[in-house]
Amino acid sequence: MSLKQIFFDTTNSSTQTNTHGSSSIPPRQYQVYDTIDLQGDGLQFAEVYSAFWKLGYKATPAEIHNICWEVDEVGRGCIEFDAIRYLLHRLQNQPTRGLGTGSNLFRGLLEYMMFDTDGSGAIDIEEVQQMLHVYYGFRGRTLDEKMRDFQRLNPNPNPNQP
Repeated sequence: MSLKQIFFDTTNSSTQTNTHGSSSIPPRQYQVYDTIDLQGDGLQFAEVYSAFWKLGYKATPAEIHNICWEVDEVGRGCIEFDAIRYLLHRLQNQPTRGLGTGSNLFRGLLEYMMFDTDGSGAIDIEEVQQMLHVYYGFRGRTLDEKMRDFQRLNPNPNPNQP
C-alpha cells in the first residue's frame, strides 16, 4: 500500500478492518477523526473548537459554527466520519483551494493533523517531505529540490537554539 493510499485514497484494497467497520478507508483519516472525537459520538462543536485551539489556532465560535454547518450536510448535529470522507474527496478534486469557508478551514485542520504523524502539534522536516511526496507527488530529484527550497525558508535550522 502506498503512502497516498494510507492518507487519501478511499478505494484501496486493504483488508484490515478499522474501528469504524470499514476496510477501505485510509487509516490516518480514522486516526485523526478519533483524535478529535473524544466522546465517540461524532464531532461536536466543542471537540472541533478544541482541536483548533490545541494546535494554536484561535478559532472563533463563528468559524466553528460555519464548519459544523457546512460539513454536517445531513443536519445530525455532529460531523460524522462519512461527512469528512466526502469533504476531503470533494475538496481534493477541486482545481483551486477556496479561502475563507468553513469547509476549507476544517480541511486545513484535518490535513495538518494527518501529516503531523507523531501528534506533536508541529510538522517536522520528515513530515514535510512525506507531505510533498504523498500530497503533491514529488519524488526523486524534484522532491530533493523542493526540500532544499523549504529548508531555506527556515532562518534557524537548529531547533534547539532560539
